Amino acid sequence: MPATRPAIFFALFVSTLCGCAGENAPTARNIADHADAPKPAEAFDASVNAVGRWEHVTAAAIRAARLGEMTIEWVEQTSETTTIYHLLTIRNEPARLVVQDRGDHIQASARIGHFGDAPREARLLDVFKTRLEALRSGKAVP
Repeated sequence: MPATRPAIFFALFVSTLCGCAGENAPTARNIADHADAPKPAEAFDASVNAVGRWEHVTAAAIRAARLGEMTIEWVEQTSETTTIYHLLTIRNEPARLVVQDRGDHIQASARIGHFGDAPREARLLDVFKTRLEALRSGKAVP
């Protein structure tokens, strides 16, 4: 009896290895062929254009992060016209808000989580755009 246990475990081990090596096993080639395969980060970025002043961008980013239940971890100024806000969500997910001055308008793009979250990205960008345009009006903004 005791000699059959190792034989059973060995058979299960070998069958597991053989089962994973079948033609349906994931490989780099057939994973890339699937439409639901992970895409590069930029493929998920949501984007919005807003009219506003560059000096109001930080205030709009703070407001958008707060209402999106996020905090700004750090700010990266990659050029005179590009600022990246690295955020952390309440669920401990990484997020980013990239803001670029395009001359006649300000473009903002967002990414939340490792695989993107379109509804939350759209809300973050909507709050950012609304706040930026409200600050541009010159009226008191709560």
